[in-house]
Amino acid sequence: MKKTVTINLNGIVFHIDEDAYMLLQHYLEQLSKQFSAEDEKEILNDIEARIAELFTEKLQNGKNVVEKPDVERVMEVLGNPSQFADNDNDDTDNQHAENDKRKRTNKRLYRDPENKILGGVAAGIAAYLEWNILLVRLLFVLFLFISAGWSFLLYLVIWIIVPEATTTAQRLEMHGEDVTIENIKTQVKNAQEYVQSDEFKSNAKNIGSRIERILSPIVKTVFIVVSSIVGFTLLLVSLSLLAAFVIALLHADILLAFLPFSVGSGYLAIIGIVSIFLLIITPTIGLFVGAIRLLSNKTPRKGKSVFGWILFTVWVISLVALISVIVRGTLEYKPSYTRSFAHYPAENRTLDGFHTILLHNGVHAEYTQDSTQQVQIMAPDYTLQNIHTEVNDSILNIYFDGETNSIFTKNFAIHIQSPTIKRIEVEGGSSITTNTAIKTSNLQLKVADLSQAQLLLDVEKNVNVISTGLSRVQLSGNTHHLDLNVSNASMANTVDLVSKTGTVNVQNAAKADIQVRDSVWIQANDAARVCYRGNPIIKQQAYNAAVVVGYNEQ
Repeated sequence: MKKTVTINLNGIVFHIDEDAYMLLQHYLEQLSKQFSAEDEKEILNDIEARIAELFTEKLQNGKNVVEKPDVERVMEVLGNPSQFADNDNDDTDNQHAENDKRKRTNKRLYRDPENKILGGVAAGIAAYLEWNILLVRLLFVLFLFISAGWSFLLYLVIWIIVPEATTTAQRLEMHGEDVTIENIKTQVKNAQEYVQSDEFKSNAKNIGSRIERILSPIVKTVFIVVSSIVGFTLLLVSLSLLAAFVIALLHADILLAFLPFSVGSGYLAIIGIVSIFLLIITPTIGLFVGAIRLLSNKTPRKGKSVFGWILFTVWVISLVALISVIVRGTLEYKPSYTRSFAHYPAENRTLDGFHTILLHNGVHAEYTQDSTQQVQIMAPDYTLQNIHTEVNDSILNIYFDGETNSIFTKNFAIHIQSPTIKRIEVEGGSSITTNTAIKTSNLQLKVADLSQAQLLLDVEKNVNVISTGLSRVQLSGNTHHLDLNVSNASMANTVDLVSKTGTVNVQNAAKADIQVRDSVWIQANDAARVCYRGNPIIKQQAYNAAVVVGYNEQ
């Protein structure tokens, strides 16, 4: 029975019998005496790492304890300490020369940290194959294009799997040299001499400048290309927005269409339009200036940064003003035409009977169902002559032929009364509202080209609605059947119009809100959105990013 000792070599625990332990300890002590103090720690660490590897190989065959023959085998592999005394005699020189020519048999693949650029994979393969490092790197770059990126994936896999040569013993194995004490000592000594040499200092000093010389033109070229693309794109966007606002200035009803019904067309509408204009024109100017700077490759100066803050301040003020206009207009809104135009003279026009109303070219009217039929216009004298009212085939046609199509000159109100109404068409930036519910058997409503309709209905059978061209419809009341067609970014809010059945067709980024009690057929296309309230039986078709959703699912 032999006594065993537990030792730790290079972080690995081994069980070794007492005789083997004494021999190993003596061997390490002899090695320690052969090296100078400054070399001792690093060399002994590498030697212990190599001894741990050899012990591990011995214990792979079912052995649990390191024995004396195992230590003797290690000593044979690593060599006798007496061979490595520092002397200058010819025998030692011949021995070093012989070791340099020794056949390399135990070569292993490692990543080379001393010559690495990206993980040391290419340098490690070059050392394993004894090829030039530059050649291996060029081959990887070539395969990167030939293999459509697969070589880069292979490079990453090798990087993950192959270990890095961190110890002297691993560096020797990487080059196929025997891991002996002499080779370890020579490797450490050569490394120290290189670090202390002028060549190393020169390389260390110049490596940064070499990298800078290589990467600087690449980075500059990439920056110029990217900034030019971004700058050109921003320039196109800003010019498109500027062109859109020129059109908006010529036709102020386009901007008015972005405001709620409650804002109306008075001074609140003017403030709202100016706010909307500034909200979009200020970032447009910022985009334009930024695009010019990117294309000219100029950095903003201190004075120019103030310009950016001015634009931002104007944008914030415009946002606050727009919110205030919407809130105030909503709180003060009353659907009565006499409130805003009572101070204008009223002109009553006698016309033939009609059951259809057509409003064109920016006309804003209010309809009341009454036994008396009349059309009343409240406007200054210079505006009355530009407001035309005609009846042909029971169709009332009202249009405005002033010189401008701007809301700033539409200082008039039109009140329409009739016993019955069957069809209403509103287009060209016009609008219509109601004071009382429209009672009829069937009603057809068409709202087009930036127009608006806000109606209270009591329809016995069918309500047919067409809304297109950025128009808005808001209906309330009740009907038996709703036939709703909304397209081209228009909006229809009929959630307060309760119908028993419905047919809904919404497309081209339009939106519809509905309330149907029994059943409804819904078709939505091209980024349209339909929201329904209630629990009807639904048959639906939704294509091309369209959405159909219940109110409780939002």
